[in-house]
Amino acid sequence: KKTNLKTEVPIYFEKDKARLLKRIDRLIIRGNLMEIIDYKTGLSSEYDNSAIKKQYIKQMRDYRIAVSKIYPDKEVKCYLVWLNELRGKRIKRMKL
Repeated sequence: KKTNLKTEVPIYFEKDKARLLKRIDRLIIRGNLMEIIDYKTGLSSEYDNSAIKKQYIKQMRDYRIAVSKIYPDKEVKCYLVWLNELRGKRIKRMKL
């Protein structure tokens, strides 16, 4: 199957009666699968901070909901990638 890669994807959606415009760092489309990737500076250990964790979960949940509305027949997975982390520790799949 063909893979389609999009970078800095603007996404417009409504949430709680507000219109929002966000930008997804990377969107990978493979058949029935949509993968949302958001890049973060810093270290993955910062994710354990509950305030930061809540913020990232909210952000990725918003992305997933918006993409699911546009592509309702596709599975959507979300990942955080820490740019300052060593290989093997960089990627975290978000379980929303």
